[in-house]
Amino acid sequence: GTLFTDKPLPWNLLFFGALVGIAAILIDQMILQPRGTKFRLHVMPLAVGMYLPWTVTTPILLGGLIYLRVNKAAARRGIDEGQRQSAVHRGLLFSSGLVAGEAIMGIVIAGLVMARLDIPLLGQWASPGVLQIVSLAGLGFMAWLLYAKSMGGRNSGAEVGN
Repeated sequence: GTLFTDKPLPWNLLFFGALVGIAAILIDQMILQPRGTKFRLHVMPLAVGMYLPWTVTTPILLGGLIYLRVNKAAARRGIDEGQRQSAVHRGLLFSSGLVAGEAIMGIVIAGLVMARLDIPLLGQWASPGVLQIVSLAGLGFMAWLLYAKSMGGRNSGAEVGN
């Protein structure tokens, strides 16, 4: 195929996205900020959520939920703010490593595909349903590992709360 197509841009979708962004800014600046609410409506996460597919935004949402859980668990344990921030930073560092590792593996796999090398395992031993279950289990394991590392799990540095 060609890199460029003759298809016109979907201007109606671009204008709709711009209107949603403008509305988010107005709501945030005129309603949420003056009230001093904890929740704020930032345009960038909204735009990313509109642009990226569910396969990308779901792990981002899961990471945010784990952040909330780490913060609440640390507060419940009576951990001071400095140690709580340390837990959050450990989770952030671990998450950054996961993202970098995924990017590197994507490049490695692309190189294998471009070299037309046979990539065994996945396509040969599992049906699509099994692959989805294995993928979900892997995502669940990584979510648990992120929480454990954030809260000072084994080999993650100083124990939070001890």
